[in-house]
Amino acid sequence: VISAEDDGAGGAEEKEEEGSGSKAKNVALVFSLQGVGFLTVPLVTWLWVSILGEESDVVWRLVLGLGCVPGVILLIIALYWRRKNRLVAASENIDSQPLSPPEMAFTLADQGLEASLIKNEIPPPSTGQDNHDNDENANESSQKRSLLHALTHESNLCQKLLGTAGTWFLFDIIFYGNTIFQPVVLKQAFGVSESISRSCRDTAILSTLALPGYFVSYIMIGTYQSPKAVQMQGFAIMAVLYIIIGSFWAPLTNLKWLLLLLYGMTFFFANYGPNATTFLLPSTTFSVNCRSTLNGVSAASGKIGALLGAMMFEPLAERFGDDTIMFICAGGAIVSFAMTKCFVR
Repeated sequence: VISAEDDGAGGAEEKEEEGSGSKAKNVALVFSLQGVGFLTVPLVTWLWVSILGEESDVVWRLVLGLGCVPGVILLIIALYWRRKNRLVAASENIDSQPLSPPEMAFTLADQGLEASLIKNEIPPPSTGQDNHDNDENANESSQKRSLLHALTHESNLCQKLLGTAGTWFLFDIIFYGNTIFQPVVLKQAFGVSESISRSCRDTAILSTLALPGYFVSYIMIGTYQSPKAVQMQGFAIMAVLYIIIGSFWAPLTNLKWLLLLLYGMTFFFANYGPNATTFLLPSTTFSVNCRSTLNGVSAASGKIGALLGAMMFEPLAERFGDDTIMFICAGGAIVSFAMTKCFVR
């Protein structure tokens, strides 16, 4: 969605500046389907439990198995379009310039022609003009910057990485740590779930509260707010909500609807905030020549944070109390707010 044409870094960056708002909205829209996925999980599980019963040993297998279906469908579509684009490019290449015998053979074979036709259609040996064109192409290729060169010449690289990888790391500690910690809050709000169906209902309620945040971010980003503003706003409100929940944890356990609302709002402002923008910012922050690599570095930092959050929250809650987890989340959100303010352009 956000990659630019590789027709020179300067020209590509100018094009990106012109359409940056539109590209940001497109990325936000694609990412919003994560929220649909979060809501689909408890609904699908509830459906299978309703059909097969609470005691069925097949339900969890079906749910896990269905999780791979979207990926398989996407893989088939991606392979289809990849093959189609290659055939189109090869066809245009045949029309514009002669191919070497092996290239012609493979191209015509892909188009389903007979081997005899391949032999007859092999182009003649290249001429001096062809060699001149090849030299020009070689010179042009040699002028392209290597990845290492692009990284060493990326302006403010450390600052940009702190703004993308650093905030993504801290946010995923909070976000995925709370995904693991979520049953604790649901237990306080709804009591102990005595059945899988009830657990699905409780999770679906929380996911429903969080879902609109994805689409609000799509509406706001690129039209009314910049990604940086959305990220700062999300971290700030999350910090306030976590401080309130941590400070009044005991009274809130008696006001179950208020606890659920406040906790659900932390996910809403995570989605209308850093959950969307940490995914988006690396795509618009780095220059074309090293964007994919640094986007991957930022995403990997986020996954490390997710692992730490998933591992830390439960033992920390057992040792220091559930309210302490809320204060840890608030501290992470405050630090992330400051990093966004200082390091995100």
